[in-house]
Amino acid sequence: MRLPFRFRFILSFVTIEIIFISLIVFFNFSSQKKLSHSLIDEKIQIGSELFSQLVKTPMATSDLATLDNQAEIFTGHKNVIAVQIYNPQDKILSYANSDSKLNINDFNETSHEITKGERTFIVSIVPIKVDDTFLGYAKILFELTDIHKEIEKNKHVTFFLILLEISISLLIAYIIGYKLTKSLNKLTSYAASIAQEEPEQNIDFSKGDEITVLSHTLHLMEKRIEERNAELQLAASVFTHAREGIVITDANNNIVKVNQTFTRLTGYKAEEIIGKNPRFLKSNKQDSAFYVQMWSSLLAKGYWYGEVWNRRKNGQEYAEMLTISTILDDEGKVKYFVALLSDITLAKKHESELEHIAHYDALTNMPNRILLSDRLSLALVQSQRRSKFLAVVFIDLDGFKVVNDTHGHKIGDILLIKLAERMQNALREGDTLARLGGDEFVAILVDLETPKDCEPVLKRLLASVSEPVVIEKITLYVSASVGVSIAPQDANEGDQLIRQADQAMYQAKQSGKNRFHLFDAKKDSAIVALNENLIRIKKALDNHEFVLYYQPKINLQTNEIIGVEALIRWIDPQRGIIPPLRFLPIIENDPMSIDIGEWVIDTALSQIAIWKEAGITMAVSVNIGALQLQQKNFVTRLKELLNAHPVVEPHLLELEILETSIVSDLAKVTKVIDECVALGVFCALDDFGTGYSSLTHIRHLHVNMIKIDQTFVRDMLVDGDDLAIVEGVIGLSKAFKRDVIAEGVESKEHGEALLELGCTLAQGYGIARPMPASEMLQWTKNWREENFWKL
Repeated sequence: MRLPFRFRFILSFVTIEIIFISLIVFFNFSSQKKLSHSLIDEKIQIGSELFSQLVKTPMATSDLATLDNQAEIFTGHKNVIAVQIYNPQDKILSYANSDSKLNINDFNETSHEITKGERTFIVSIVPIKVDDTFLGYAKILFELTDIHKEIEKNKHVTFFLILLEISISLLIAYIIGYKLTKSLNKLTSYAASIAQEEPEQNIDFSKGDEITVLSHTLHLMEKRIEERNAELQLAASVFTHAREGIVITDANNNIVKVNQTFTRLTGYKAEEIIGKNPRFLKSNKQDSAFYVQMWSSLLAKGYWYGEVWNRRKNGQEYAEMLTISTILDDEGKVKYFVALLSDITLAKKHESELEHIAHYDALTNMPNRILLSDRLSLALVQSQRRSKFLAVVFIDLDGFKVVNDTHGHKIGDILLIKLAERMQNALREGDTLARLGGDEFVAILVDLETPKDCEPVLKRLLASVSEPVVIEKITLYVSASVGVSIAPQDANEGDQLIRQADQAMYQAKQSGKNRFHLFDAKKDSAIVALNENLIRIKKALDNHEFVLYYQPKINLQTNEIIGVEALIRWIDPQRGIIPPLRFLPIIENDPMSIDIGEWVIDTALSQIAIWKEAGITMAVSVNIGALQLQQKNFVTRLKELLNAHPVVEPHLLELEILETSIVSDLAKVTKVIDECVALGVFCALDDFGTGYSSLTHIRHLHVNMIKIDQTFVRDMLVDGDDLAIVEGVIGLSKAFKRDVIAEGVESKEHGEALLELGCTLAQGYGIARPMPASEMLQWTKNWREENFWKL
């Protein structure tokens, strides 16, 4: 640990001061001691000279009195204790002593200090000469005690002065160090606050003095400046070359900067729009209320995100996805607005086309099931509001199948288009005509004062269809069987009205075709027949006459078997195998469909367990009816069925849900599907493309797979419209990241075409027909060994 600069400065300053004072003291003490000895030597020298002047050669005894007197005088000097004068023959001539307690002869050593108790003495021998003639010598005893005391006193005074000097030096050094480091610390702290932006870069002052810390912080500042310069360069590069258009405006919403993408998108150069308000780009497709709401949200939340239509410099309108954010100053006031925008015109056009495909029939360009359902719901509300009647007309062409089989699909499609145009012309303004698929159409007649007011329109419809049609010099004759249900006379719900009209149409066809039949619940024999069929189907369920057949599904690229679809069959003791289309429509809206649906799930789970025990893991998909799916306890019952087969993993079960099951209550069905997915069960959207195809369904439903209806796949090789529908469904599936499987694959050519379109999963008669469970294991073995489908 290094001391701060302030304390290091003080220590250095005081250390130098102490060394300097110590040298002075040392030389002072030495000089004092030398001075004391030189004083004694000087007195000895003076005494020697005095003695030399008083004696003669040879020294006579008559001079002794003078010598004694001289010795007495000399002992009177300070520090002189005793004197003895000797002749050259070492005979004592004179002796004087100022301290009777001391005898000079007790001090034999000369030139060395001698201590007696607390007193210090020194003996000096001084020769006595006259004109270089040696006359004898004097032995002098000096006392050094007073001199030593004086020296000690000087030492104490000196040490006191040294301590005082050091204290003053410390104070001065501290003041100087504080003054020096105060500004330095401020600079260091300021530099550190700039340099350290991340918490982990906090500067530790204990790891160095202020100079070191300042050096470190200045280095960090330099590094941060370099990093910020790099960030600014990067930001400038991103701003300039970003694929999105960027606009920066001031607090008054005047443009201050735009990037290259913006100028390329709008056609305006930067110098043409700097300082202007972006409102000059408005296309007027949005009203003023739209912009009021946009600015309210922007100022309240600090950002806004949405779609806006603007106009380029050349006048062309374009759609953009716009994000606006506010930039605030230190006081929290708006300083800038930053807008990011991207051109979505092509995407909007494509979306419009997809919406059109989703809501309109690809062949006749008439509304499909989904749009029909929407319009029927709206018409019912309006009819109730106006207290008017509404008619739902179900139209089925008579003899169309013969035309199709005789002259081909191309002629059949042209015939459908022409007849659709005729029927549309036969309707009134405000009425709707929709194609359900094949040769089936539904019309909605609105604003009827009485139920009979629909009859003139029905007659015109029949007439428009029965007139001959000439196509490629071929004259074709068809007619129509029409069934009609009236709201609110027969029902108030759209699906029920369509079903009743369908039943009435069946009666019209049974009655001889080329006519219309009004639905009558009380007298309609179809209702009686329906009840009889329901009783017979219930008996079949109780007698275990239903079985499941399984149709394999494969991966066209890898030839891998990805699972099977469970298809119900009715083995009637008298009539043999009854296909599902003969009895499933009968129970579609009856509670019995729930019982049969649960039987199918339970049987499929049992079969999965059997196959698993045999060493084969096979996923099985089952079809779920609309009524069963919309039951409150559907998920609960599904859990119970799964728990009854603990060896079966939930992901081996796949639920195939028809789009028709979704239309009535999208939110409810979405929740049910989410709960099924949470259980681990896979979900698929079945028969996609038959009329209810909706982007809303794909976007909101968390299904794992989308199934293309077999009616489009079968004819895709010869029908361009069907091919376009298949391609569109595959594109939608990829766009929404869903797996897609095609039904109705009847040949390798179908498989090759699907692979080219990007669809790898398929099922159909060209792969395998539905078969009993007992045949599945052998078929699986043969399939893997022969590998004959591999493209």
